[in-house]
Amino acid sequence: MWLSPPAAFTEKQARAKMYYAELLLNGYAQVMTIPPSVNYADLFVKLQREAREKAKGLWGTSVVAKQRA
Repeated sequence: MWLSPPAAFTEKQARAKMYYAELLLNGYAQVMTIPPSVNYADLFVKLQREAREKAKGLWGTSVVAKQRA
């Protein structure tokens, strides 16, 4: 989903104007593709990887298990 239609598709335009890209870049989503809607799959995986490497959003949380006495 585009926040505003791009003049032409580029990665730069997707980063600036695509809602799903924004979610992925900030670590608020995880990639899930369902054929035939796979047009942006490679880009989405790249953006998710960036968020993971920068420990953003869900990639920056850690779960601490409590020990039972």
